[in-house]
Amino acid sequence: EHEDFSSVISKLNTGVELALKDELDIPVTIKNINTRKILDICIASGIGQKEYLQELIKHVVDIDNKVKHQGYNPTKIDAINAIAAFEGFIKSVKKYPLQLTKETRRKYFQVYEVLN
Repeated sequence: EHEDFSSVISKLNTGVELALKDELDIPVTIKNINTRKILDICIASGIGQKEYLQELIKHVVDIDNKVKHQGYNPTKIDAINAIAAFEGFIKSVKKYPLQLTKETRRKYFQVYEVLN
């Protein structure tokens, strides 16, 4: 409505982070989570529907990083695609919940510890 597409992308990126924390049973109190690394670990480990996770990266996470670090000004179509990717992911995890194996959980927390 206000054509603030940067905010749309930012809010969806936060939504992805919170949804991943919820689905993967990661405490919400852990800050500075690297959403991209979690998605990469899920894809590499065969957790979740790869296509939906890749769409989140392409349309939400990568666009958000471009906004924050390169001053990119997203377009309306960027925002529409980001919303669609997020909605698709949410529908996907209802059918196919994300479940970390002990090994994948260990990998994630190793990545987290390196970042902090």
